[in-house]
Amino acid sequence: MNICVITGSRKGNNSNTFRAIRDIIGEMKDDFNVDYINLWEKCITPCRECCSCFDTGICPLDKSKGDEMASIKEKILQADYLIIGTGVFLHNINSALSVFLERIALWTHLIKLLGKKCTIVVSTASNGHMNVAGYLNKIAGFLGLEVIEIVVFSQMEFVNPEYYQYLVKESARKIREGVLNKYEVKFTDKQEEYFKNIKLLYEHNAFSPYEREYWARQKVLDYASLNEYFESFIVNNLKKKGDYYEQETCIKI
Repeated sequence: MNICVITGSRKGNNSNTFRAIRDIIGEMKDDFNVDYINLWEKCITPCRECCSCFDTGICPLDKSKGDEMASIKEKILQADYLIIGTGVFLHNINSALSVFLERIALWTHLIKLLGKKCTIVVSTASNGHMNVAGYLNKIAGFLGLEVIEIVVFSQMEFVNPEYYQYLVKESARKIREGVLNKYEVKFTDKQEEYFKNIKLLYEHNAFSPYEREYWARQKVLDYASLNEYFESFIVNNLKKKGDYYEQETCIKI
């Protein structure tokens, strides 16, 4: 089982966000493969707004010299579970995470991470965490992720060892259950509504060329709901290869 941790603090391993995530992972005591990605330490060129990804499915920056986004995407696609962490900056996410999300904007139109689960970790000195948590929860939904938990660590939690340890243990328990029960995925009403909007856009030919071709291959109009699309796609449209199934989204069973 693979867990991918995505953070973006300049403080790296010394940040409160990383400290909390490290303690959660340590509490799990399971034989999971954990890949830590600090986006601040990676070379990620900001989006140029060329819209090539929407038109062709390819971001030209992925192949630019020194850019590490392609390898980061691959690690995310190979993961069974994501942990996304950030501090609060002017009631928003950190800049490195923002640049990263802009580079995977196409994935929100394709529900590219459909079937994966995630935990959102937010650390804050005082306030703004609700704005950050709400934003990341919305983006995670567009990506197709099931958000198992949003956990907030403020200064109050860090100076209260008993309560801090309680949050760490509870988060570890929920992540462990999410990883071990990865086939049981629940979609929210907002995600179902988003899927209906995708179908409407497809019917009215409102997509870019690549997006329309993608959803045509997925036979999006054949499914009444996102849940039906997810379940039918696994059962009927996957080709077995070794211990995994392959498809255009990233589900592996």
